[in-house]
Amino acid sequence: MQPIKASPIREMIKLLDPYRYILLGVLACSMVLSCLEMALPRVVGYVIDNVFKVDTAQAGDVASRVTLLIWVLVIILGIYLFRNLLYYLSKPATIIVGEKAAFDLRQRLIGHLHTLSVDFYQRNNPGKISARVMQDVQSVKIFIQDELAQALLNLLKVIVAVAIMLYMKWYLALITMAVMPFHVLVYYLFRRPISTYARQAKEHSADVSGELVEQFDAGGAATVKAAATQLLEQEKLRLSLQKGMAAQIKQSRYYTLQKIAADLLVGLGTIVLFGVGGYAVLTEHLSGGEFIAFFLYVRMLYPLLLDLVSQAGKFTAPDRLVGDPNTALVDVKLA
Repeated sequence: MQPIKASPIREMIKLLDPYRYILLGVLACSMVLSCLEMALPRVVGYVIDNVFKVDTAQAGDVASRVTLLIWVLVIILGIYLFRNLLYYLSKPATIIVGEKAAFDLRQRLIGHLHTLSVDFYQRNNPGKISARVMQDVQSVKIFIQDELAQALLNLLKVIVAVAIMLYMKWYLALITMAVMPFHVLVYYLFRRPISTYARQAKEHSADVSGELVEQFDAGGAATVKAAATQLLEQEKLRLSLQKGMAAQIKQSRYYTLQKIAADLLVGLGTIVLFGVGGYAVLTEHLSGGEFIAFFLYVRMLYPLLLDLVSQAGKFTAPDRLVGDPNTALVDVKLA
């Protein structure tokens, strides 16, 4: 049976389609949340330019600025309260969608398993199959509950931040964003080894689960009683655990290198921003508050972009959740 090749995004949309109205509500909350998040740097810049004045002022001027500061503090408090209210409304919704989608997907996979031939189970470890079904569906559930909502929020934040930066100082925004393509390049350079070792670690974990199930089920009691066979199975488990550990260590090493490269790019962008932006402040083309606000947007933008690129690579086709592409389990089609 040939595997069905489908777009991961298209299959994810099919999986989530029954819950589209809930997700539209989550998207609306995310839009408001992104605007609230992006308002804080502008508030900080306003405080620096209008409250923390460096020139000597009269007592009445000081009193008015204290009043202004109080209003700013009230606004900041309101932003945080409203932001957490929206989070409280949206987070349980994503949890419900994730649980229901995982339940539907698990039911379809189990139903598909019952249609496979005896020959398939003779060629594949049943314990490993069950471990992959549970682990992979759990991965999709976690993606829906955590990664998907955060990816939407990050995308909206990037759009709003770039729009504000272009509005504030378009030339400074373009200079600052010049390093963004290099962040994407770094991600793609390290994506293959990271995903390869992550997949290997997952495979070895499934091997261990499968071996344990086979050793301790009712049919495998003789295996436990036979000392020689038991030692052989223990050695197989040890090797699988060792290979899984080695794959995780290599994956962590590439993750570390990726973060170092990304941080160096952030440092380069920060140097360029301080050079060009500092000169604009000295020549009075940019106020100190505007520069601080712009700097805060840049510090928010780079991590958001990295998270967004990383999250884009985590879309998994629901019809290819278990097994390698050459196994019949990939033939799980969403109706």
